[in-house]
Amino acid sequence: MKSPETYLLPYASISWQDSDTPFARDYDDVYWSAAGGLAEKQHVFLTGCDLAQRWNLLQDGDRFTILETGFGFGLNFLLTLRAWNACSRSSSARLDYIAFEKHLVRPEDLQRMASNFGLEPELDQLIQQYPLPVPGNHCIWLSATVCLHLMVGDIHDQMQDLEAKVDAVFLDGFSPGLNAEMWNETLMTRLCLLLRPGARLSSYSVAGALRRSLAAGGLTVHKLKGFGTKRHMLLAEQSGDWQPDSSQRLDVVVVGAGLSGLLCADALEKRGHRVTVIDQNSEPLGALRQINQIAIYPKLSKTPQPYSNFYLRAFLYFLRHHSLNACGRIELLDSDDKQAYGAAIAAQLPGFAELIDPATAGLALALKVESPALRLKSAGWIAPKTLVTNRDVLQGMVRSIEYKDNSWYLNMAEGEEHKASIVVLATGHESLPQLAPLALISLRGQSLRLQGLDIAPETVFSAKKTWFPISEGSTTVSGTYDRFDDNLTPRHADTELLLEALSPYLPSSSDKPSLTAGVGIRSATRDRMPVVGQLPDWDKLEAYCQQAPVLRNTFKSFAPGLYCSVGFGSHGGTLGPYCAELLTRKISGDSVGEDMSQITSTRFMFRDAGIKPS
Repeated sequence: MKSPETYLLPYASISWQDSDTPFARDYDDVYWSAAGGLAEKQHVFLTGCDLAQRWNLLQDGDRFTILETGFGFGLNFLLTLRAWNACSRSSSARLDYIAFEKHLVRPEDLQRMASNFGLEPELDQLIQQYPLPVPGNHCIWLSATVCLHLMVGDIHDQMQDLEAKVDAVFLDGFSPGLNAEMWNETLMTRLCLLLRPGARLSSYSVAGALRRSLAAGGLTVHKLKGFGTKRHMLLAEQSGDWQPDSSQRLDVVVVGAGLSGLLCADALEKRGHRVTVIDQNSEPLGALRQINQIAIYPKLSKTPQPYSNFYLRAFLYFLRHHSLNACGRIELLDSDDKQAYGAAIAAQLPGFAELIDPATAGLALALKVESPALRLKSAGWIAPKTLVTNRDVLQGMVRSIEYKDNSWYLNMAEGEEHKASIVVLATGHESLPQLAPLALISLRGQSLRLQGLDIAPETVFSAKKTWFPISEGSTTVSGTYDRFDDNLTPRHADTELLLEALSPYLPSSSDKPSLTAGVGIRSATRDRMPVVGQLPDWDKLEAYCQQAPVLRNTFKSFAPGLYCSVGFGSHGGTLGPYCAELLTRKISGDSVGEDMSQITSTRFMFRDAGIKPS
């Protein structure tokens, strides 16, 4: 995906004709004809692509992938959702629905549409998780078997990041004469490459240029009887016999029972994989077991950057799929530069971020402050143990791992050996040789749990340190950052530093609270983004980077079945769930619509060699 130019894209500009027909001002066209509506969409897309018959063939673990080129009001998706829920199929088969939309429809317009068509039950599922119009992929699980990938932005830009094996395509953009970019040959060629054998593509348009593009892409193209008074519709088929897309259930070992490893284990098990978690400690979460509160919020930049776009979408993913103590987060802006930053964020994210004066900040915090602040109302905190499944951990120290006979063998310090087809390294700062080229940075952090303190902020409060609301009689203050320090012993100096950060807000007569210090070691990277995905063959990557540019093709030499999820710093709570979803999709061969270049394991060597990610 291109570097985003804005945090939020504009919503669709819509007027309503005759009370129930929406008109797109941007394209000078209606979203659907008053005479057609649901019946036409059912005929052209669901029946045209033979969905009911093909779904009946799905077995346990099979997946079916639909791609739609114009989400609009989501009518095709809502009809598909209704049909999927009603059909007789395996209860564990999954539907991936990939939809592109440059201008999302406002939620209030969606509600108006649903009442006209009687789709309120399905729309309620969607509205609860409907995203802000942030450019990029929004992965939305509406149930255990249905995932909507809403790709927001220019379709040509978003299509560059898509990896998918597609069973059906709904070509449903505005007419080619009014929105030619949605129908051009470049896009159709790309679509054809994503189709599985026997896949079907349908559309109401039978324009000659469209038919020629699809035929050039290898599809067999037919003009069929259209719906109602329309003369024709289009149906195209990829060569070959269609068969269900079966996913393999794998034996996976996750090395590391910290937050990242446990999130990966949960996501992998939801796909049916058999997961073993190994850690040198017998209890999961490690040092995080000492911490009752971690902040959940997006890391934003003054002007939109790829990393801040990723953070924002990962945060929205968290809100959709996990519970949060949504008390908000207030960041004190105690310098001119910070205030300029806060003003820029608030201007670009209205309704999501708000610049507030000291009096308003003080009321929200229930503390006296003397500087303006940036408030994120939907941010908050969570107890780490509530974010993951409480599971048994196989205690042991992994001494080495090696690949032989198409499997990974983990050699333990205790003399045991474990075998797996897939290994995920989530070892944090304790790096195995396969992670050494990443040059992960260890960051020692100390936090305090305070009991008996009757003054605390009402929201997550970020000033010199981060201070949390009282929960179950205690409040947390964090944290320190000491690079390349892995000493787990609490330090009196750090305790004093954390308490000093609270002193401006506490009366001098306050009784001293009881203190419990916790120390953990985070792993971080030099660009402060995690590393998530498949690990390369490092020797081959180094040789590739040393080649003359004219000799380089796309780098493809990755270690088979070896993945990692490391380098989250202090943002594992916010980024971890979305990154675990992405990693699981990669391992499972599912659809992925994310620009992975920001978090790929090869990026540092590429940058050092002056190579742009492919």
